[in-house]
Amino acid sequence: MISTSQKIRKINVLDRLKMGIHDIRSPITFLRILETSATNLSPHEKNLLEIATRRIVGVVDSMDKLLHSNGVNNKYVDKTEPINLSTTIERILIEKRYEYKHLNIVFKYTPPEYTHKCLIYCEINDFERMLSNLINNAVEACNKNGIVRISLELKNKILYLSIIDNGKGISPEVLHKLRNGISVTYGKENGHGVGFKQIRDVITQLGGSLTINSTLDFGTEVQLILSVATSN
Repeated sequence: MISTSQKIRKINVLDRLKMGIHDIRSPITFLRILETSATNLSPHEKNLLEIATRRIVGVVDSMDKLLHSNGVNNKYVDKTEPINLSTTIERILIEKRYEYKHLNIVFKYTPPEYTHKCLIYCEINDFERMLSNLINNAVEACNKNGIVRISLELKNKILYLSIIDNGKGISPEVLHKLRNGISVTYGKENGHGVGFKQIRDVITQLGGSLTINSTLDFGTEVQLILSVATSN
């Protein structure tokens, strides 16, 4: 049973989150103005600014929806829409190549010929955030020097999205925990990576699954398995 003090702490946290979301709206407005008025930015830089701003807006909107639902029965299916998975990957990689341009990291992705068929149902902001975090983990595992490869395959109406790095890998002990749904973080220094259980929960709510394979000193592969969106 939740005590009165716990309820008060929960209310205080929610109030702070609401204030934070409200406060973020102002700099977002500034970024929107900058998108249209900046004359000293190259077309590529303007594109990056547009992508980053849209991602921030998406994250804030998702937080706002979650708060208004009080976190109860807030399921991804309620917010899903068909998105092109290949286009989403390319958009995230544009951001990552710029974000990590100071590192010796090579990002590799070749869109399949059947790109137009790579549609899935999901909440795009949540999916982009998850994919972004998985790529961040791969970059961290490479320790400033390595290759992060993304592959996308379609087989029998199932899409297989793999994020592969040639980094330090994951120990057998941690890998065992990840595969058995035990809360643990990986990929970041001092263990502050993205919770694999959270990622698994997102994929499960989308009706998909995932696998993870890793070898110490050779790298890691995380594969997301999702059904293709079909018309009714």
